[in-house]
Parts: sequence; structure tokens; C-alpha cells
Amino acid sequence: DDGNAVSEDGCSSACIIEFCGDSIVQNLLNGEQCDDGNFVVGDGCNSCVLEFCGDGVVQSAREQCDDGNAVDNDGCTNCVTDSCGDGKLQVQLGEQCDDSNNVSNDGCSAGCLLEVCGDGIKQTSEGCDDGNAANGDGCSSSCVIEACGDNVLQVRLDEQCDDGNQVSNDGCSAGCLLEVCGDNIKQTIEGCDDGNVVNGDGCSAN
Repeated sequence: DDGNAVSEDGCSSACIIEFCGDSIVQNLLNGEQCDDGNFVVGDGCNSCVLEFCGDGVVQSAREQCDDGNAVDNDGCTNCVTDSCGDGKLQVQLGEQCDDSNNVSNDGCSAGCLLEVCGDGIKQTSEGCDDGNAANGDGCSSSCVIEACGDNVLQVRLDEQCDDGNQVSNDGCSAGCLLEVCGDNIKQTIEGCDDGNVVNGDGCSAN
């Protein structure tokens, strides 16, 4: 009995002690925002203070995270943990793309990095990927395997010619070497080939 008939001063008008947890909201008493009659965290009212996304306290029943702000793409957005595959591009988290899945070979890798020719990772649509954009090293700048018979002359691969096939006796051998008189390989158009272009040794220079 505090000698008055006023509530919210610690002793109600009915002479009942007022306190946080008595299920009665006392705005004037310690600034209560709510009172759900318990001290359970995560039920919307904690110690007579309203719980909300952004209060810096994780309500485990409905929040994955709570970083105390309303900033998106900082690791916690609307109290949901930002992650690769959630469809939201988070540059701050090192994402280059986010296509709402964790599948590679669709342009955006399972780690949310752009998949491009030259990244050193062979995608199913690529014949090869050697981590550069150089031609003539076995894997072209468009990630196609370079080989004898592809109709592209690759000097760095020791090709002397490349006529788009791997057939000999057409001027460019199956190994992409020039076929000439004196190479010690008898072509069908040659009567002989003794490995030189000297006359008078049984096989002429022609």
C-alpha cells in the first residue's frame, strides 16, 4: 500500500505489486513495452521489451541472424543469413553472381563465381580450360582443344601445316608436317624418297 490509488508506480490501485512478468503492461513503470507474463526469449517479448528484427538479439524461433541493423547484403538481411545461392548478389561477401542455386556449369558456379573460359576450371561446355586466353598452347582462347587436323596452324605445337585433316599424301601429313621430296617418306605421288635431294644416287632430287 503506497498510500495512493495510482497504478504503474510499483503498487497498483488494487494494492498489488507491479513488476515485469505480471502480464500487465506498465508503460510508466521501467518503460515496459510489453509483458507476456514470462521471461522466455524469442516469443516477441523479452524482459518486457519488444523483440524485433534488427534489435541485435537472435530470436531462434523465427530469425536466422540479427546484426542490429536494417542494411541488406552485409551477411544478414531481414534477419535471414545471406548465402551463396539465395538469389541475392552480395558483392561484400565476394560473390560475382548468384543464380539462386549451388550448381556449377550454368554460368555461375556453386561458389557464386562467374564461370568463364580462361578461369582454369573446365565447364561441361568447354573442351579444355588452361587458365589463360592464349592460343597455340593446346587449349585455344575459346577453350577448344587445339590438335593436328583442326585446320589451325599451331607453330607452338610444332605444326608445319594443318589442312583440317589427319590424312597423309596430300601435302600435309597426318602429323601436320609438310610432305616434301627428300623427307625420307615416300608419298603416293613419289617414285622414291631417299631422304635427300641429291641426283645420281638412285633417287633423283625430284
